[in-house]
Amino acid sequence: MGQGDERSPKMESQQYQPQPYQPMVYQQQQPYPVQQQPQQGYGYNQTYQQQQPQPQPQQPMMYQQVQPNDNMKQPLLSQQPGGNGIYVSPFAEPQGSKFPEKPPYRDLMFHILFYLNIVGVILLYIVSLSKDVLVYEYINSSESSDSYSTTYDTSADYSMTILGLCALSVCYSLAFIFVWMKLASKYPKQLITWTFIGNFILCGIILVLYIVFFNLVMVVIMAIVMVVNLLFFFMWRKRIEFTGTLLTNTTHLLSNFPGAYRVAYGSLVVSLTWFTLWGLAFQRSILVYEGYTFYGVSIYLVFSLYWVGNVIKNVVHTTVAGLFSSWYFLAGNQMGMPSNPTMGALKRSMTTSFGSIAFGSLLLAIISTLRYISNMLQNSKNGILVLIGCFFNCILAIMQSVLAFFNTYNFAMIAIYGESYCDSGKRTVELFTHRLGSLLVNDDFISVCLSFSALLGGAVGGIFGLIATKIIYDSLLGGVFVFFVCFIVILMALEIVYSGVVTLFVCFMMDPNILAQTKPEIYKLYISTYKIK
Repeated sequence: MGQGDERSPKMESQQYQPQPYQPMVYQQQQPYPVQQQPQQGYGYNQTYQQQQPQPQPQQPMMYQQVQPNDNMKQPLLSQQPGGNGIYVSPFAEPQGSKFPEKPPYRDLMFHILFYLNIVGVILLYIVSLSKDVLVYEYINSSESSDSYSTTYDTSADYSMTILGLCALSVCYSLAFIFVWMKLASKYPKQLITWTFIGNFILCGIILVLYIVFFNLVMVVIMAIVMVVNLLFFFMWRKRIEFTGTLLTNTTHLLSNFPGAYRVAYGSLVVSLTWFTLWGLAFQRSILVYEGYTFYGVSIYLVFSLYWVGNVIKNVVHTTVAGLFSSWYFLAGNQMGMPSNPTMGALKRSMTTSFGSIAFGSLLLAIISTLRYISNMLQNSKNGILVLIGCFFNCILAIMQSVLAFFNTYNFAMIAIYGESYCDSGKRTVELFTHRLGSLLVNDDFISVCLSFSALLGGAVGGIFGLIATKIIYDSLLGGVFVFFVCFIVILMALEIVYSGVVTLFVCFMMDPNILAQTKPEIYKLYISTYKIK
C-alpha cells in the first residue's frame, strides 16, 4: 500500500473542497447542502422519477460543469505533491467519452466466434445422433424388472416431493435475501465483521477435520490460510467502514432498480437451457465415440461449457456495472439517466460490448480447459505424467484466479466506456497500478461477506429440507438438494451485490469529482471512510 495510499480527510477538505452544492433548476425539492448530513439513508431513497422531474431547459444550470483542459491530464488518482488525500479531478477525457451514444461493435471477431461455437455444439450433437452406439446398453431381465417394480409405483410421489422442495427452497431463499438486504442496509459494518469471523471459524473446523483424517498437507495449507486471514483482518479492519458504505449504497440502488435481479435470474434460465443442450451432446458423445476421437470431442465440449458459462456470468456482471455506473455518472447531471438504465446496459452488453465480453471469457475458458487436461494427467498411472499434471495445475490455477479477478474490473471499464477488451484493459492496469492495495482490501472484505452469507443461507435451507424429507420419506437426500438450490438462488442475488460494490469502487477511484458535484452527501460519506491509519 505504501505511504501514498493514506488518507487525510482534513487535508482533503482543505485542498479539494468541491463547490457548494446548489439545487439544480429542474429539481422540485431542495437537496441536502454539503455541510448538512441527510436525515436518513444516503439521500437517494426516493425513486428516480421523484429525484429527476422533467428538466426546464429555458433556465441555466446552477452548478458548474467541469470541462477538461490541459491541466487535467494527470495520472489517474495521482497525489498532489506533499499531499495525502485523494486527487479529486475529472478524467482527461470529456464526459462524452463515457456511455457513447452509438459505439461501434467491439471485438467483433470474438462475437462471431462465440455463436459459431454454439452452432458447433449443436452440429456435434446432431452428427452424434446419426452414429451407432458403440457400447452395450443394459437390458434388464425379468428378475431385475421385478426388483424395480416398487420404484415405478412411487415415482409420482418423488416428483411431487421434488417440486415441493423446489418451492420451499425458493421461498426460503427469497426470505433470506430480503432479510440479508435489510441487514446490509442498516448494519453493513457489523455484517461484514461477523461474516469474516464466521468464515475464520469455518476454516478452523475444516482444519480440525484434516487433523482428524491425518492429511498433513491440507493441515499446513489451512493453518497458513487462517494465519493470513487473521493478520489481514487486524491490519485492515478500519477499511471495513468504507466497504460497508459501498455495500449500503448498493442495496439502496438495487431497491430502486430491481431489474438487475430479473437479469440475474433470467440468466439462470439461459444457463439451464445451455447445460441441458450440452449435457445431451456430452452424453451422446460417450456412447458413439471412443479412443482419441472421444478425448478430442470431450475436450472441445468442456471448453464450450466453460466459455458459454463465463459469457453468461460476465454479461450479467457487465449489465449491473452499466446500471451502477450510469447512476454514478449521469444521475443528477446535465445528461440525466435513461428511462430504463438496466435494459440499456443489457442491450450494450449483448450487442456492442458482447465481443469484448466473449474475448475475456474465451481467455478464461482456455485456461480452465488446460486445467481440465492437467487434471486428466494427474489421474494417469505414469508417475511422470502425474508430476507434470500437478505442476501445470498449480500454475494454471494461479493464472485462472488472476485473470478472473482482472476480468471483473475490466468488464466494469467496458460497461462505462464501451471500449474493446484490450483498451479497457489499459485503464484497468492503470487502476491496479495506483490503487491495487485498496482494491484488494475492499474486494476481500466484500467477497468473504457474500460467499459466507450464501453458504450460511444454503446450510440453513438444507437443514429445513433435511427435516422435511426425514419426516416424510426417512431420507437425507432432500437436505442436500435443498442446500444446493438455496445456495444457487442466494448466490445469484449476492453476485449482483458484488458487481454493484465493485462498480461503485471503480467509479469512485476513477472520477470522484463528479460525485462531489452531483451527490455531495454520498461523496462526504465516501471520503470520510476511505482512509487508512
